[in-house]
Amino acid sequence: MASINLKVAKRDAKNTKVSDVRREGSIPGVYYINGTESVPITSNFKDLKPIVFTSLTNVVELEIDGEESRNCILKEVKFHPITDEILHFDLMGLTPGNKIVVNIPITLTGQSVGVRNGGVLNHVLRKVKVRCFPKDLVETINVDISNLKIGKLIKLDEIDLGELEVVVKGNAVIAGVSRPRVATAGTGVDLDDEDAESIGEEGGEAAEGEAASE
Repeated sequence: MASINLKVAKRDAKNTKVSDVRREGSIPGVYYINGTESVPITSNFKDLKPIVFTSLTNVVELEIDGEESRNCILKEVKFHPITDEILHFDLMGLTPGNKIVVNIPITLTGQSVGVRNGGVLNHVLRKVKVRCFPKDLVETINVDISNLKIGKLIKLDEIDLGELEVVVKGNAVIAGVSRPRVATAGTGVDLDDEDAESIGEEGGEAAEGEAASE
């Protein structure tokens, strides 16, 4: 999978307030890895932008004050509630032999036969919480919807996830194709009863959670 280089500077957390860091135009953050003390760091918006504002999962090659680079992933970002300004970021180090828990985005590929026949595509599950070794991380999970017909669904257990282990319970719906509203007297959905209920009840179950080390 792709990796992004990020050069940061150490931050004196004891003697410098995060508000002062932000006032100087920098963004405070922290790097940590299991079994070691966390390292306060600072970066800037330009360098953080491709790491934060993306739908893909990326490995970050982190360089702190010119030291040897280390692999990590973005674990958490805090935004200003009004301006969406990045206030703080957390980077979690990766250890080759230790599994991690992380959210992986889901990308739909192909053009559904149901959509070509006039149906409406509903992309329900956009990310899934999985457990894996760092070497098995992927940027996104591609799901081919080419054969998805009107009234049918694709569920999580139908997808080959390779070495990725789904953490959440249940069999969430990834996507479905419904009939146009005009064709169904305003209901907007013409799925089998069981599948229609699944979209509402199971659609969001697999999308929650943050990256965590096991």
